Amino acid sequence: MSTQPRDQENRHSQEKAFDQSQNGFV
Repeated sequence: MSTQPRDQENRHSQEKAFDQSQNGFV
């Protein structure tokens, strides 16, 4: 697991999507 800017951006995107999914579910 290397710390790359792309990986971080992807993580942020996934986190945002997850947050939205959770908000929608709730």
